[in-house]
Amino acid sequence: MRFLPPEPEVTLYETAFDDDILGREKAGSSLSALLDRIEDPLVIALDGRWGTGKTYFLKRWVGAHREQNNGRALTLYFDAFANDYLSDPLVALVSALADRIPAQDEPKLTRLKTAASKFVKPLAKIALNIATFGAKEALNDLGDAAAEAIHAEAEKVVDDFWDRAEGRQQAMQSFRDALSELVDGKDDADPTPLIIVIDELDRCRPDYALEVLEVIKHFFAVPMVHFVLGVNLSALENSVRARYGDGIDAAAYLQKFISLTFTLPDRVGGRHQDIPAVLAYAKHMAEAMELPNEYVTEIVERQLPGVIRRNPVSIRDVSKMLGSVSILPTKALDPNLYNGWRSITGHLEKLP
Repeated sequence: MRFLPPEPEVTLYETAFDDDILGREKAGSSLSALLDRIEDPLVIALDGRWGTGKTYFLKRWVGAHREQNNGRALTLYFDAFANDYLSDPLVALVSALADRIPAQDEPKLTRLKTAASKFVKPLAKIALNIATFGAKEALNDLGDAAAEAIHAEAEKVVDDFWDRAEGRQQAMQSFRDALSELVDGKDDADPTPLIIVIDELDRCRPDYALEVLEVIKHFFAVPMVHFVLGVNLSALENSVRARYGDGIDAAAYLQKFISLTFTLPDRVGGRHQDIPAVLAYAKHMAEAMELPNEYVTEIVERQLPGVIRRNPVSIRDVSKMLGSVSILPTKALDPNLYNGWRSITGHLEKLP
């Protein structure tokens, strides 16, 4: 018997919805069809509370888009929370993109890096110092482009650039032009749309989360480049208030950046035999954890459905409950126990 539900192994861009215990494959197929059909840039928010399976869905969808859904677009998964220690989300996004672009597009990618390097003012002095010691690769994939664009004698030029709005606008347009060239399929090749999935945005530092949205809007708004955001919009609204004050209409502010919003299905199965997704998850994981049948019958099959009907229970909540059940003492299997004792001891009453 195991203490916690086993974490399914996921290989990004390869693992799809082969084991679709949460019934998310159909939602992924619909998302693929939409994004492959629309040319105008879209920013789609996958909204859901923490622990509802957004990451589970997104990590599989970036693989399923081509493998199962016959999508044309190249997908990129970007964990915003894992990258919010960086000061510049543009650098982080271009660096992540560099790992996904095919080798034949390397010249186009170089032009994109060079255009992006004009916006790395916070790294300018670092670039100068590192390049002096011949270690410019320490700036990750933008290192070469930044070091070539910023020479020791050019530090004042960089400062002047940031003082001129016109120069910034031109540089921003150069970046968008380079991005368009990357996806538009020149040289008699078919266009390859780009879909960037940004997960865990609501867990980032407020300033970084909002800077990501601003970078998307100002730098990546070109045809056939789409974004899917895995986010708790209520939490992200708190980031807006933290930055601009409680008086701002946070929901309206976010709608400036988001084209569409959708949520994941909360039920699994056909029209006449569907069950809540969290209940399907609980039954599947109880079996994987090898919990005794007595626990599964009383807690998962009898008690949990009633709790779910009256309370918002997440997948993460169910995982914690199963962990508590797994450490019940052997005497909990005594058939003479009062009804409900196992449920109470297993902390089922602590679910929201």
